[in-house]
Amino acid sequence: LPDRRGPHPVAVLGHGGGRKAPFTRDAMDGMAVHLARNGLATWNVEYRRIPPVGGWRHTLADVVAGVDSLSGFVDRHPIDLGNVTVVGHSAGSQLGAFAAQRAAQRPARFVSLGGMLDLDALRSDFDALLAALMGDELEAHIAEVDPIRMLPMGLPVVAVHGADDGEVRAEQSRSFVRAAAAAGDRARLVEIEGAGHADLIDPLAPCWDQVVEACLG
Repeated sequence: LPDRRGPHPVAVLGHGGGRKAPFTRDAMDGMAVHLARNGLATWNVEYRRIPPVGGWRHTLADVVAGVDSLSGFVDRHPIDLGNVTVVGHSAGSQLGAFAAQRAAQRPARFVSLGGMLDLDALRSDFDALLAALMGDELEAHIAEVDPIRMLPMGLPVVAVHGADDGEVRAEQSRSFVRAAAAAGDRARLVEIEGAGHADLIDPLAPCWDQVVEACLG
């Protein structure tokens, strides 16, 4: 929680890491603390990893539950449920996009940081990851979990991407923003020269102020 009077806007944070150990929500701890210093209450959620085929449903359900659980906090914490931003990094952006549309607690906006937002276009680089995520259910169900195929989102979208991202290509965010705008969403691309994949969740990185601005809406 910010060190000031509320009610506070909320950022729900979803970490990346391809839904595999050893990546945990710890990766977002610094971001959570620094966003709180900038006036956002932060809810850094965790989710179950990929077990055998079928686990992808549990992973997605956990992130949706993380957003919906905010309604249980209003009696204890000064948060503004009318001003919730879902923020996802890397593979967490795909989870966040799904949760932003499926959660009963409707967010005000969605922010992707170096996000995996067009799963078909990822196949050349991450085919093994997608196969691990959904196994032999991939072809039958990929449209249900692919952010670019779930458009329009019906809420404002900001996609932040480092131009020097060597892990997830910036074209992921470019194409998603183009498609979101074409579908009628208010969508904005923030492409940052000199920024890499991990810089977008690093409060010490030169691009941090741009990330904070995106999360504040």
